[in-house]
Amino acid sequence: MSLFMPRIVAVCLTTMWWGMVLQVQGQSPCGAVADFTVLEAGQCADLPVSFDVTAPDAGLTYTWDFGDGVTSSEFQPEHVFQGAVGVGFIDFTVTLTVQGGAGGPGGAAGCTSAQTVTVLALPDPGLPDLSAICLGQDGFPAFALPATTFSGAGVDAWQVDWGNGSDTLVNAFNPVLDTVGTTYPALGLYGITIVASGSNGCVSVATDSLFVGTNPTIGSALPGNSVTVCSPYALTFPILETDNNLPGTVYSVSFGDGNTASFSHPPPNEVSHTYGSSSCFSNTPGGEANAFAVTLSANNLCGNATNIVEPIRIHQSPAPDMFGIGSVCAGPTFLYEALGSGLIATPTYCVPAYGEWNIVPEQGQDLPAPSSSTDFQIAPVFPEVGEYTVYFTESHPNCQDSTGAIPVCVYPDPAEAIGTLAPLSGCTPLTIAWENLTPEPELCGEWDVRWFVSGTSGGFDPDWESAGDGVTFLNDGIYTVTLEIGLPGPARYDCVTASETWTITVTEPPVVNFSQSGNVCAGDGVQFQWNDYLEGIGGILDFGWSVEGEEVSSSTNALYHVFDTAGTYEVSVLLENYCGTDTDTEMVEVLPLPALDFVAPAQVCQGDTVTVEATGALNYVWTEAGAIVSEQLYWDTVGVVTEFDVSIEVTGTDVFGCVNAATLDIEVTDSPDPEVVGPGSACVGDALTFTATEPEGADLEWQTLPGGDGDVPLVLEAVEGVFPVSVLATNAAGCTRSYTWVTDVFELPELNLTAPSPPYCNQTFEEVLPSAFPPGGTWAGAGITNPVGGFDPGAVGEGFHTVLYTYTDVNGCTSVDSMGVTVVEPDTADAGYDQLLCADAGQVQLELFYPPGGSWTGPALADDIGGVVDVASLNAGDHAWVYHYGVNSCETDDEVAWTVLPLPEPQIMESVAGATADLCLSDSLFLHAYDDVGADPLFFTWSGVEVLNPLSGADSALFAADAGTGSFVVTVEVLDGNFCAGSANYTVEVRPLPWAQFALPSVICDNDNAPWSNISSDGVFFDWQFGNGAGEVGFEPNYTYPDTGLYAVSLEVASAYGCESVYSQDVEVVGPPIADFALDTDEGCTPLPVQVTDLSYAPYGTAQWTLQDSVWSDPLPPFVVFVQDDTTYQETMSLEVTNLCGTAILQDTLMVLTEPLMRFALLEDTACAPFQPTVVNNSLGAPDVTQWDWAVGPLQDGEDPVPPFYDPTGPVTTYPITLSGTNQCGTHDTTVSLTILPNSITAFFTLSQSAGCPPLTLTAVDESVGATQSVFDFGGFGFSNDPVASLTMPDPGTFTIRQVATNGCSFDTLEQEVEVYAPPTINLSGVDVFACEDAPTTLTALTENPGWAAWSFSDGGLGIGLSVEHTFYEPGTFTAVFETEGAFSGCANVDSVQVTVFPAPDLDWYPEPAAGCSPLTVEVTNQSTGALFHQFSFGDGSPPALGSTPTHTLVNSTDSILQFVVHYAAESDQLCGAQDSISVTVLPTPDAAFTLLEEAHCGAPAAVTLANGSLGAIVGQWYIEDDLGLDAAPPYLGIVPNWTLQEPGAYDITLVASNDYACSDTAQGVFDVYVPAEAAVVAFPDSGCVPHVVNFEDWSVNAAMTVLVVDTSVYTGDIPEEGLVLTEPGAYPGMVVAVSPDGCRDTLTLDPFVVHPLPSADFNVGAVGSGLDNTTFSFSPYDTTAMFYTWNFGDGNGSFDRSLYHTFPGSGEYVVSLETQTQFGCTDLEVERITIEDDIQVWVPTAFTPATNGVFDGINDAFVPVIRGWSLIRKYEFWVFDRWGNQVFYSQDPDEPWIADHRGPGETVQGDRFLGDGVYNWLLRLTLVGDTPDMEWPKSFQCDGPRQFCGTVNVLR
Repeated sequence: MSLFMPRIVAVCLTTMWWGMVLQVQGQSPCGAVADFTVLEAGQCADLPVSFDVTAPDAGLTYTWDFGDGVTSSEFQPEHVFQGAVGVGFIDFTVTLTVQGGAGGPGGAAGCTSAQTVTVLALPDPGLPDLSAICLGQDGFPAFALPATTFSGAGVDAWQVDWGNGSDTLVNAFNPVLDTVGTTYPALGLYGITIVASGSNGCVSVATDSLFVGTNPTIGSALPGNSVTVCSPYALTFPILETDNNLPGTVYSVSFGDGNTASFSHPPPNEVSHTYGSSSCFSNTPGGEANAFAVTLSANNLCGNATNIVEPIRIHQSPAPDMFGIGSVCAGPTFLYEALGSGLIATPTYCVPAYGEWNIVPEQGQDLPAPSSSTDFQIAPVFPEVGEYTVYFTESHPNCQDSTGAIPVCVYPDPAEAIGTLAPLSGCTPLTIAWENLTPEPELCGEWDVRWFVSGTSGGFDPDWESAGDGVTFLNDGIYTVTLEIGLPGPARYDCVTASETWTITVTEPPVVNFSQSGNVCAGDGVQFQWNDYLEGIGGILDFGWSVEGEEVSSSTNALYHVFDTAGTYEVSVLLENYCGTDTDTEMVEVLPLPALDFVAPAQVCQGDTVTVEATGALNYVWTEAGAIVSEQLYWDTVGVVTEFDVSIEVTGTDVFGCVNAATLDIEVTDSPDPEVVGPGSACVGDALTFTATEPEGADLEWQTLPGGDGDVPLVLEAVEGVFPVSVLATNAAGCTRSYTWVTDVFELPELNLTAPSPPYCNQTFEEVLPSAFPPGGTWAGAGITNPVGGFDPGAVGEGFHTVLYTYTDVNGCTSVDSMGVTVVEPDTADAGYDQLLCADAGQVQLELFYPPGGSWTGPALADDIGGVVDVASLNAGDHAWVYHYGVNSCETDDEVAWTVLPLPEPQIMESVAGATADLCLSDSLFLHAYDDVGADPLFFTWSGVEVLNPLSGADSALFAADAGTGSFVVTVEVLDGNFCAGSANYTVEVRPLPWAQFALPSVICDNDNAPWSNISSDGVFFDWQFGNGAGEVGFEPNYTYPDTGLYAVSLEVASAYGCESVYSQDVEVVGPPIADFALDTDEGCTPLPVQVTDLSYAPYGTAQWTLQDSVWSDPLPPFVVFVQDDTTYQETMSLEVTNLCGTAILQDTLMVLTEPLMRFALLEDTACAPFQPTVVNNSLGAPDVTQWDWAVGPLQDGEDPVPPFYDPTGPVTTYPITLSGTNQCGTHDTTVSLTILPNSITAFFTLSQSAGCPPLTLTAVDESVGATQSVFDFGGFGFSNDPVASLTMPDPGTFTIRQVATNGCSFDTLEQEVEVYAPPTINLSGVDVFACEDAPTTLTALTENPGWAAWSFSDGGLGIGLSVEHTFYEPGTFTAVFETEGAFSGCANVDSVQVTVFPAPDLDWYPEPAAGCSPLTVEVTNQSTGALFHQFSFGDGSPPALGSTPTHTLVNSTDSILQFVVHYAAESDQLCGAQDSISVTVLPTPDAAFTLLEEAHCGAPAAVTLANGSLGAIVGQWYIEDDLGLDAAPPYLGIVPNWTLQEPGAYDITLVASNDYACSDTAQGVFDVYVPAEAAVVAFPDSGCVPHVVNFEDWSVNAAMTVLVVDTSVYTGDIPEEGLVLTEPGAYPGMVVAVSPDGCRDTLTLDPFVVHPLPSADFNVGAVGSGLDNTTFSFSPYDTTAMFYTWNFGDGNGSFDRSLYHTFPGSGEYVVSLETQTQFGCTDLEVERITIEDDIQVWVPTAFTPATNGVFDGINDAFVPVIRGWSLIRKYEFWVFDRWGNQVFYSQDPDEPWIADHRGPGETVQGDRFLGDGVYNWLLRLTLVGDTPDMEWPKSFQCDGPRQFCGTVNVLR
């Protein structure tokens, strides 16, 4: 076993092999290439540190890692370390990596070095994140930095620059007393800078910005029609009221449909958005249903403003999606579906559009009526064959309708399926063709034709593939082919189908292929395995297994056969079916079994260990008989203990896996049996006596110095460590045996004592002396109260005293040491004076206690060191606290008493009997307060009510329920005579009034049912009165008025709470209209004034006049003037009168002559500036001149004027506009007034403050511009028209104050948010309400943004922060109180929780033994009480042990004494824990180990080479024994023995290693000395012709295996019994390797074997001349290297020439042969047949040399037949196949040669690749003139048939 140890130098890879340093090839060492120096280290962290490479090299790259997350590739960088904030020094590890590529220093990984760089930490300025100060609060409020800013450790001073021209220096900061702040006088952005000066001289600077500003504003408006539009639709919204906003304001627009837009300041004037979907099911903030609301928001650091524009109501346009089947049949139902998309959006509902189905032509089935839905379905039945169209129309009242259509064709049923298919059976691969002959339908198109193939197989799973209009079956089986005719599409199987079926039988040729794996030994049974087996579906004709030609089985299962003797056997199988026959043959070599033998000594001594070696095999397995001591029973050599005669057995396996067994008997000679007796252990310095004995009288000799006669006792002085003593005994037979006695000698224990510090005080108290080491000793001396360390200083008094410590260790060795104890006088404690306090006094400081530095005990201590008491957690009465100063014997105590006075406990009750706290809105309640606890006199203070008797005790009050609904809390506070205060709350529920409301037209018709509509809310009872004495109870009445008249209708509504509301309305009942009018004249000249008197009856109706071909509104002017352009005309007047009860019409006529009349109208006569009016010129009489006077600007002529723009800058202005016209009949003018209103207004108001704690009172001041009226909406707190309005917000929340400013023409709005801060919420749900005595428990409160937080405990403890840790030192129930104040709001809150403290377990335990050698088993003795769960940790990293008395083994793997701390943790059933630890000493045990540098050696003598690898040992005792257990050499005491063994065998080596602590360990090993092998083999003959057989004789000695190697690649294996056949010419070097059973080898080199090549007798035949009468041919051999050539031409002639011409006597078949012979006598014979026919002659070459790598040399490059008699040949066909029968060439051109390329079927040009060398089959077929048509190509290769030739050709390159 080799020793390989890696060693690292820098980070460059080197290796150490037996002490030699080898550099890895290809890279250079690191050396100092990565070394660097550091400059300017140790200064403040904000200063740069420089780095310099020691040995720079421009060819290398440098990568720096500074250890703070920053890297650099600079050569000599400077770096400022990041994140170096803290106190004192901060270390960073700087790493430099140098790389120069794979050949550079350190290779690809490079070289790395690192240094620690120290810098001074920078102080933390502590500047928090700043936000904003917003106007609207009380002026410009003072700003202060939080206390946490000035809490950084290591900071001496802070310098604050406020950015407003002032700064503050802070040298010390008290978070309770000090405030650091400033005041900002104006709006702006201020930079606050803090400079922190550290105690280490370093300075840090932090800067942040503070924003001082105001809330933003924003407005908008509806964009016109926004409630009756269809999607998609674009709307544009103005963005208003943003001019006064500050930069930095961010604007966002939410369009209500999920889309948004955002802008920075300034925003655009308007924003557009296209609504693509319906607003259905969306609700606006203003309560509009099915509508979107557009929300515009402006935000800055001071707040936000919001403007909402609503409603935006969008309809969804119809666009139905239709689904259905287009190809169907008559009879079944088919589903058609339409998915509608239209939606109708209204303020009260949102419903889908209407849909209607229609089928053309009608199919005779009722279709669904039009309906409103999103999913429409019909399932019609088509009664007969034909073509139809299914229509669906989706209708919308506001959007365009949409119609979809599906064309449908109804197919007839197919009558039958008609087709053909052939063949119906055959061998694989079988291709069948099919054809569909079914007639197509007359209507609807074609049938859907489908062919299906299915079937079962006798072999593999059915398998087929498509083959055009058919299928090819690839595996045998019985298959079914089905033709199915039916409809195309999904309706196919809902309708009739027709089918026809055929059965196909397919048989596959048989396949057999088997194999056998692994070597076969004599006597083995071999199970052969089928690799492939297929017998075909038609059954087996013949089957059989044969061994050596003899049939052994006819079973089709794989053969199992037993081979009894060694040899080579031929195994074959045959299978025949109807499609062919297949066979397979395997040669099986059966190997002989190995011959086993033993190598062992003839005689051995008793007790020796002898080596027994087995030979004759490769691997061995020994059977354990009790005497074999080797651990490895699979080696060829084992050690055997020879205490008595023994037999052992071995099983051997040779290189081929063949197994045999053998047995060896060993006889034993007796050995002596010495013994040594001495002490087992001792301490250093003891005298040791040892005595040796031997019962048979053998000679004894001491082996331990000073040595001597073993019959004489040996006396030695004890020296620390392991003390071995050995004696050697020798008997008359020469057998020896040694014996060693080992005494453990221990050193005296070393003591370590520590004097008490501080000194004890002169009072009676049992102190415990500091722990001594080692523990477990005893104390003695003055003041000692118990031997384990108790000391009473009061018993010895003031002064210096000496005590003694005695310790005896586990080995019985004892040491004593002394220690001094100092006793002094104690100090006296004073607790201060007594006090009186109210129970709500909070935390109060105990004062005037002395001396400082002690601690307090007593109730409700929030700080037991400072003496702070939480009075609020105490009950009323007297309480005492004790002040403790000093500890243990130095402790003194004093007591102080306080009296806690109770707080008043007022109560509130109703003053009126029967009154309750449940009121309706506008009710009132009288209340009275009283108190029975507080001391007189009592003073009451109310909130939320009106005090009724403020001068006579103020104990009565009135609550008026007029401020709104909900829960209201009335509070009364009481101050008693002790000035202690208490309060009580009273909750009043104010219920809302129901809303009584109904909708009824103000005018209705008589004898017609009135459209009653009850829209009341929150009501459960409804009472109707109709004003005519009639009434009805119910939600909506059903009542018709019988008479006309005016009636008062009322509805009274009562809620579930009994609150009532009434609503009334007048309604007038009228009758149907009557049209009637009278004219004062019926004829006149233009202008003809006619007075028309209206005599109609139409209450609440409308009248429409039709005259002069136009409609006139009612009433008509007093006179209607009729004018006419040119001629007199007859005017027909018509009056149509309509009211809700009907319509009436009356007509009359008059004659009018021509008269001009000028008139015009303004579409708007009152408008807001700026305004351009629109005029409508209604003038009659065709004036020649028309003129306009606009009252501003020049006059205009013409009938279609362009009015000017009116934009007055002052108040409301009225302009007279005059139109005048003149014609031949006179002149006329008319004037219309236009009123213009100004349109400039801006809403704005300020708030006295925008945030605060409840109740928050604020003032809103109207500062609008251009407004005549302003209204404040306080968002649930009422409205106000006052320009300066105040309100109080009692509850937390965010509220919106909205201002509406108007001037009658336009209006503007503005919103601002006010935040009423909520007191911080406290969540104590996560506090563990259970704790354990003496165990810290963590209490955590959850609150948001606390400014400060504190805890106080009823045991006097205090804590600061959200999470505190507190220890309860006594069991019981305690109160934990948590108080906090919001960091930004300043609002406070308090909550408490009860904590139950359970007692902890009482531990009493110890481990034993407390010391010993490793491994040491320790058992725990445990008498603890109060513990349910026990866990022990033994300090060695092992998992904790559970249970009260565990056992554990401790292991010391070091070379020194280890102390393991056994830690005991116990828990009670309340999971309260206690812990304790005790040390256990474990002495080291050495690790005995050695290595055999050579574990086995072939042949004796053999040197045993050992390496001692023991660890922690000081001495080693070595033993070596042979196979019989006898000492093969004397025992050796020392590091490594030097042994040489003279005999073969297996030797057991034992090492006993011991250390100074008398601990020992044993290691063992085995060394084998093997018997070598001798190789001796004879080979003959040494030369010959191919094939040459060489025979061998093996005479090797002690060879379990003899291996023959011939030319390494020709043959390697056993010596062949039948000789070695060499089939290739050449000289073959050989050698023989003999291997002993133990693997020892001997090599013999043989003379080379020479094999001569055979000549080649292949020859070429060529025709000489042409024509059918040619009989002369040329003959030449391919091989011209032979010495002799002998020709025989088959016609009685021959020749010995190498090449020649020969003429045959005539037609016929001649057998021509050539025999060639070399100079070594090697011969070859070749025979060819030449046929000379009367008509046609064919010559085909047997070989050719095609192109190599695509290059043709022009010599024998191509292969083509030579044919004579072409005049008789009609068709030529020539094929070439590879040896597997695959076609590679085909041609019908006799001049086209084959060039050894691959051509697929149908290819006529050179193939895509060239084929390899080898033998190919060819086939030539000639069809003569007059022959029958071409014969079918045979299914297998054969040459029968007329004019059909075949053969093989060799492709050679």
